[in-house]
Amino acid sequence: MLSAGSPQPRYHSPLGLLHTRVTWRNGLILSFSALVGGGIRASFLRSLAPQVLTYLPYFLEAGLEAAALVFLLLTADRWGRRPILLLGTMATGLASLLLLAGAQYLPGWTMLSVSVLGLLASQAVSALSSLFAAEVFPTVMRGAGLGLVLGAGFLGRAADPLDAVHGRRGFFLQHVVFTSLAVLTLLCVLLLPESRSRGLPQSLQDADRLRRSPLLRGCSRQDHLPLLSASDACRAGHTLQQH
Repeated sequence: MLSAGSPQPRYHSPLGLLHTRVTWRNGLILSFSALVGGGIRASFLRSLAPQVLTYLPYFLEAGLEAAALVFLLLTADRWGRRPILLLGTMATGLASLLLLAGAQYLPGWTMLSVSVLGLLASQAVSALSSLFAAEVFPTVMRGAGLGLVLGAGFLGRAADPLDAVHGRRGFFLQHVVFTSLAVLTLLCVLLLPESRSRGLPQSLQDADRLRRSPLLRGCSRQDHLPLLSASDACRAGHTLQQH
């Protein structure tokens, strides 16, 4: 062994994700959720501006970001990454839809509450997408995968100046686009695997073996049938038990 020498390290290009079966999809979904979570913040901040003082929304944003991290510390390890990401995406989409549909009819305190809830949920989605990506991507390219997800989040935040295009028209268009993307992200999160209480994948093959875990604890065999719906997976599990 000493005469053979140490093995040379093998470097993996991020383009190797294109040759995987599941890992590229997980990275795309997490990048998409980070993009939406970072880009939709401007909509909630703009909705907060008429309700509070000039500089208070930015201090409130920093405080809500700390609150989002505390929320993730208390819930993500207890209930799982995927359910919390699904909950945050759902809260972000509902808050955005309420602001989009009832901005002219909701009272001021309701607008303030919905904006604060949406800002908190969007920050939780952005942070959890990055943490989730660090557990889903394999060790051989974890840094590159995490960089792609973080880059998507910063790309979403780079869309903030678009709300100043032609006054309120740019803000309304940006709000509509990111609200639609938030609803689409809600459906995509269901395809993610669960990384709680599992070892970190070391190779691309290990990352491809990750499967969706059941949202409900009553169906324990769904994890082995990743492409089936919840009812089909439970029915298939019962059939296997009968045979």
